[in-house]
Amino acid sequence: MFLYNTALAPDSLVDGKPLEVRLAFCGRLAGDESSGRAWLTPEEERRWKALACEKRRADWLSGRVAAKRALMPELAALDVEVLNENSGRPFLRRLDGGPAAQISISHCAEGAVCAVSINGGPVGVDVETVAPRAERVVELYAHDSERRAGLACDARKQTLLWTLKEAALKLLGLGLTCDPRDARLRSLEPDAELAFFGAARRRWEDLGRPAIRSAWRDWAWSAGSPCMLSWCWTSEVP
Repeated sequence: MFLYNTALAPDSLVDGKPLEVRLAFCGRLAGDESSGRAWLTPEEERRWKALACEKRRADWLSGRVAAKRALMPELAALDVEVLNENSGRPFLRRLDGGPAAQISISHCAEGAVCAVSINGGPVGVDVETVAPRAERVVELYAHDSERRAGLACDARKQTLLWTLKEAALKLLGLGLTCDPRDARLRSLEPDAELAFFGAARRRWEDLGRPAIRSAWRDWAWSAGSPCMLSWCWTSEVP
């Protein structure tokens, strides 16, 4: 387990302070690992025990540990709970009743990553193992304008496009309930411009049409498969 913490957007100010987004990672934990359970409040442990699937228990536990590592040192692990809305979207609840940061969690075979917007608006993150996708699969998430970017034979570009879209849709609170083709990228360059259509655009407008920034990096867990990590954030609080 380790923590990557950076002020991602020093040019974006929130109440006069640079916007800070933190990324924290936790390697995959066994579903009953005591070292992970020590990070859970009684309510979280109750919910964790109710999960029947071993894989789901492991993912859930790793995601909670990653989220709480991102909140340190300001908050101790047992000072905050990571719960879920009915849609499945995670959110923080501080036990002292104070204002909570915005979070997003993603899982892959090697573990979990959590993005926390300490003082800004919604955030979204996705991590995926780099792997080739069949053309029929790419067509399900890449708009015609994006498929012209040479995706057919490039597993890295295919994975990058997917992670950027999922991160953006998580920020909007939609996740994969929305057609991924409703979020479109002008390019695959860093901080590429995002355009929204259909349900994604309606949600973006409901949020006040915030300026959404994006970033990505090639990354790999220790001795693990290469991954693509993408995250999106906004300094504008709905």
